[in-house]
Amino acid sequence: MEGISGNHASIQHASATLYRPGVVAAYTVLSMPVGLALYGLNLYRRGSRCMGATLTAFAGILYVGVLIDGIVSPTRRYSFLDLGLLPIPLAFGVYRIEAGPCRKAFAHGAKPALWWHPFLVIASTMLVAWFLWIVVLKLTNV
Repeated sequence: MEGISGNHASIQHASATLYRPGVVAAYTVLSMPVGLALYGLNLYRRGSRCMGATLTAFAGILYVGVLIDGIVSPTRRYSFLDLGLLPIPLAFGVYRIEAGPCRKAFAHGAKPALWWHPFLVIASTMLVAWFLWIVVLKLTNV
């Protein structure tokens, strides 16, 4: 898994800022697209640029799609378990894949990224989506 996890680039990109594996796993459980985006950013910053950019772009598209679906279908109620149990094993897998490369990168001088920056992105986009959802409800009189 050297190419996928970015082991080969840990020393080259020692000055990178990486999300800790526990942070990536926690965000994967809370919001799968955000967790996958953080994993993609870690891959990108460790030198797996193509895989990291692709995964981050996919996660961004997935996140925007979920938000748009929630705005366009205002009567549908979302729950924490909409994706079933998929985020939990995915989070364990991401943690397991990230633990070694991150440990190496941190040992070679990489810095841990702040956990609350993604939370601000989630909170702000959810507020905007909530506002748009209210506007759609008012316009459709649902």
